[in-house]
This record gives sequence, C-alpha cells and structure tokens, in this order.
Amino acid sequence: MGRLAKAAQEAFRTASDERDKLVHLHRVTVDMQRAETLVDKLQIVADGIHAIGWGRAAVSTRDADLNAMDVVCAGFTLEDEAELRVSLLPGSEWRNRFGGELERFRLGSFYYLPWSDPWVREMASRVRSHKSPGPVDTWDPRDLLYMPLLGRAGRIMGIISLDDPDDGRRPTAESLQIIELFAQGAALTIENAQLVAELRLLNADLQEMVTAQAQLLYSLEQLAGYRDPRGSHHEGGDQSGAAGQGEHREWDG
Repeated sequence: MGRLAKAAQEAFRTASDERDKLVHLHRVTVDMQRAETLVDKLQIVADGIHAIGWGRAAVSTRDADLNAMDVVCAGFTLEDEAELRVSLLPGSEWRNRFGGELERFRLGSFYYLPWSDPWVREMASRVRSHKSPGPVDTWDPRDLLYMPLLGRAGRIMGIISLDDPDDGRRPTAESLQIIELFAQGAALTIENAQLVAELRLLNADLQEMVTAQAQLLYSLEQLAGYRDPRGSHHEGGDQSGAAGQGEHREWDG
C-alpha cells in the first residue's frame, strides 16, 4: 500500500509539473508573437525553454545551406556564449547531423547523442559544460541534444540545442514532447517573422524603383517640352530664303 501511495504521489507530481510547463510555454508563445523583431522572438524561445528545466538553451536561424544567421542563448556564461559563437559548425556538418547514421539517435523530432556511444565520442563536438559526469544512466555533460525547426515546406529554418537538464536525467521522447510541440509552433512564428521582414525589404525596393521611375518620367517630360531657340530661328531662315528665290525668278521673267 505504501508503494502504491508513493507511486500515486509521484504520478501526481509529474502531472502537476507537466501542467506548469504547459502554462508557462503558453505564456511564452503569447510573448513571442507580440515581440517585434526576429531576434527578440528567438530570445523569448530560448529563455522559455531554459525556464522549464534546461540549464542551457541555444536557438539559431539557418539559411538554405544550414549556415547560422541569428544565434541567441539562455543560461550560458559570457565565456561559454563567446566560445559557442566562434565554434559554430558549418551548414555542411549540420546537414550530416540529420538523418542517415544519426536516425538511430532520434527521440521524436529531437536527436539525442549520448557521450557513451563510441561514434558520438569520435565525431561530435560541443561547448564544454561546467557539470561533472554522473552515473552511467544519467545525463552526461558531453551529451548532445538538438532539434530542427521546420517551416511549412519542410525546410530546416532553425535549430534548438539543449544542455544540462535540471533533473540530471537522460531525455526520453515523452519528456521532450512538450518542448517539441512548443518548438513546432515557434517555428511557424519565426517563419512568419522572416516572411514579414522579406516583404518589408521588397516593399522598400519597390518604393525606390517607383521613385526612380517618377524622376525619370519627369526628366523626359522636361526634355519633351523644351524648345531650342536656335531651331526656331533656323526654320524662319528657310522661309526667308524660299521667298527670296521666288522674287528672283519673277525679276528674270
């Protein structure tokens, strides 16, 4: 009976914790949608995930080649953030971190690369953690956990990287499900923000073209309405010459 009560209490505690995380991420989603700039939205995402139990979170946007564009961090020291920014992996290496050999590390939409795996120890690189390794079945500070942010067309438009879970446990597909759902919504918000920014740039370019065209039309109208005084004088001279020739023929006759 004691074990059943303890299990019930643990289940209640887990459900309550999940509920609190959902409420928090809902508030984060509202704040993210209200933020004006893309970088502000990214920072809200990183801070929101950091606040629900991850010691460090990094969020980045990616171009078509998966090279980093904007990068924000939460929970990093200034030194660690500087190290992260100077050691950003090229897009070609990130492309190799999705699918293929790494499919066996999938946890839902996340990829969890445990340091205990020989392939991970040989191939993976990361920003050092300040925590010490624990028992074998717990999170190792050298583990890697990341998730691609997918746009509506399935293109990878960003990456979320997580580190140092507060509970010290290895992640599971179930424990990551809340963050995964939140991240999918965040990806759409980020994509919308990028589209708005692109439309603003396009609108600015169109405005410049309209202004240039208006100036060109004004210049052409000025040229079309211009009359050279020498042209009018030359026309009158021709008429005088023709009249003089007529008078001369009449005198000869």
